[in-house]
Amino acid sequence: MGNLVQVQFRNRSGDGFGGRPYTYIADVDLQEGDIVTVPTASGDSQAIVFRTNVPESELPKWLGRDSLRHITEPAIPEGNPFAEFFYNAGRKEDVNQDAD
Repeated sequence: MGNLVQVQFRNRSGDGFGGRPYTYIADVDLQEGDIVTVPTASGDSQAIVFRTNVPESELPKWLGRDSLRHITEPAIPEGNPFAEFFYNAGRKEDVNQDAD
């Protein structure tokens, strides 16, 4: 069984993460601060790992472990040449400003 982690989603403005934490099961090794792709009811979204090793006893009684979604892909490592593209997806400014 995977580790329980809590994540916070990217802000609508795209310049950070926040809001209430959501609990997922991590099927891969994750660290606090990792940027991950997580499944939601509306499709995949980017989130930051806010907390790892969340005790199962902290889950609300009405929320069973079987109803949690899984994080199945590792975080994009820092220094990845494509990280800028993934982290800035949906932002309006041109991320390739040196091309001119």
